[in-house]
Amino acid sequence: MIISVLFRLLARFALILIRFNRKRRHIIRQAARATDDQLERVYRAIESKTTESPAYGVLTRTNRTALYASANIPIPEYVQPWAGKSIIVTNADKVEFSLSDATITEPAIAGKVFRILAVPREQTKTGKSHDQFSPKNYVEGNPDLMNALRNICPRFPEELLAFLLSVGHNSFEFDPVHQARVGGSPAWFQNAELPNCDQCRKRMVLLLQLPGTLVPGKANTRAWFYLFGCVKHPEETKVVVQYD
Repeated sequence: MIISVLFRLLARFALILIRFNRKRRHIIRQAARATDDQLERVYRAIESKTTESPAYGVLTRTNRTALYASANIPIPEYVQPWAGKSIIVTNADKVEFSLSDATITEPAIAGKVFRILAVPREQTKTGKSHDQFSPKNYVEGNPDLMNALRNICPRFPEELLAFLLSVGHNSFEFDPVHQARVGGSPAWFQNAELPNCDQCRKRMVLLLQLPGTLVPGKANTRAWFYLFGCVKHPEETKVVVQYD
């Protein structure tokens, strides 16, 4: 009797897992077939929701390959005071981050080109500004976005959006820790570890959140990298690494 119940439970779990993987593979295939114009329609429809100036961005997927394998991420104009600079990620003996004055037009990591999406920012009833980063918030009252998503993946438009926004994880289940963020607030994998500037002792702010799955090296796939900078001393940076 017990063996029979366990067998049915295992069979049910296996069926759920098979359906999940089929759905995931379907979404990945549809996204891989999308043109630049189709993806840009999605991203512009999201950015149109903002009522306030954006405070940070997230990297989103494209289907273009980079001409170089190194990781270079331009800092957008709304991430002050580092606007116009770029973040260079190197991985020799260990993963290191540095700021550069080099002009870079679009983010590239591990041979893939990404797009920086300006995260919509809205004013709440209390007068405070609130960043909207959840896919569910994006599609609500946004028919242009839904149409753009259905044009790429008619069966699972909302799940496609979660996949496009979470570049550190090949799944349609949205989790902010799998986002690559430029500026804003970190989505910690573990407990928060906010560093202070060595010069002024003030709390530093996030410059980059980068899932280790985007960084070459098997050991990095279980890591999350957080680069922080000091607003008063922009040249001062610190890196926090958390592991699975």
